[in-house]
Amino acid sequence: MEGMNFSEKNELLKVHVIIGLLVFNLTILRVYFYFKYPRPNALKKGSKLNNQLVVWIHNAFYFLLLGISVSGIASLFSGGYLKAMQAKYINDSIAIDSYTKTPLNIHEILAGIMMVLLVIQIIGVIKHYLLTKENTFKRIT
Repeated sequence: MEGMNFSEKNELLKVHVIIGLLVFNLTILRVYFYFKYPRPNALKKGSKLNNQLVVWIHNAFYFLLLGISVSGIASLFSGGYLKAMQAKYINDSIAIDSYTKTPLNIHEILAGIMMVLLVIQIIGVIKHYLLTKENTFKRIT
């Protein structure tokens, strides 16, 4: 958002917060269904290390989504973003100063880890689909 004026940044922030809160609520709902109803058995198609990696990555997604959401909400309140979003005209420094806050740093680190895991997940799906000729998408339906 470098080079954007405050009102443009503020609008993007509002969209980010709305989407983040939606993802947080959907994640809580997904965790509820995850423990409430039976799940398909884990795929055991690779080495023991590969099978464990699959379980760890899937579980890490839940923890990361919850952690990103909680750190985002903490950033919203402690970083001055809530006050900035409510104001029509405000000094740009409130958003810049808040980048030094710990919850925002945690939010950014967890989001980076999430992107790495997402790439690993995509590579795993491609591996199953192309190399081992397994259609893992059928398990979803």
